[in-house]
Amino acid sequence: MITWENNRFTDQTSSAGYIYPGDYSVIPINEQILKLAGFFGFDPGPALTFAEILPELPRGAEGYFAVLRWQAIATTYTEGVKNVLKAIGGRRRFRNERKDQFKEGQLRRLPRSEEAFSELYERQKGDIFIVPAQFGMRYREHSFRQVREIFQRQRNEFGLGILETGCMLLTHPIRERCWEQLHVDCPGDEWGSGNGIFVSAPHFYVREDGTLYLSSCWIDEADPRCGSASGFLQS
Repeated sequence: MITWENNRFTDQTSSAGYIYPGDYSVIPINEQILKLAGFFGFDPGPALTFAEILPELPRGAEGYFAVLRWQAIATTYTEGVKNVLKAIGGRRRFRNERKDQFKEGQLRRLPRSEEAFSELYERQKGDIFIVPAQFGMRYREHSFRQVREIFQRQRNEFGLGILETGCMLLTHPIRERCWEQLHVDCPGDEWGSGNGIFVSAPHFYVREDGTLYLSSCWIDEADPRCGSASGFLQS
């Protein structure tokens, strides 16, 4: 887990020790690509070809993950998120607690994440692309604001949004399976009330009955059960 330098934002961390489910692991990238391609009816060829020449993982990444370009499934990022959530809901019990916050202008990417994904898009072809990432453990028990501050010091790291994290949950449903585990924040996105003020960010979690939820919390809040997912650019 990353520790914060100079004790900044020490009131935005907690200590509970939640971890991933014991049987979770990153599945082979080719298997992920084929799953996503099957879910959305895409050609897996370009991503499979790129997967043959993957370099060593950047420091901090847990593995390579297959995710979708939002432009392949929608005309706006918000609509792309809705389509991924619909796919999740078609495969497991799912509830969107923030469905009233999906009007255009209420959900947006952070500029740093948008720039990073644009760079990844330029390097890869097809509707599915591959990103080195980690699923939350690296930043467990940190607030969104703290994690975003850390990203400013990590030249090659950026927050994942609902769409990318949703794709990862589609291919790794076991990552979110029970209440007593580490859940996943999406620090690449933020929510506003429609008045131009953005003070919350999204996260996924599972309740005792096994239902997956999408919700949100204040960006200054450190949830002891959550950790932020992040992606990496190759140096």
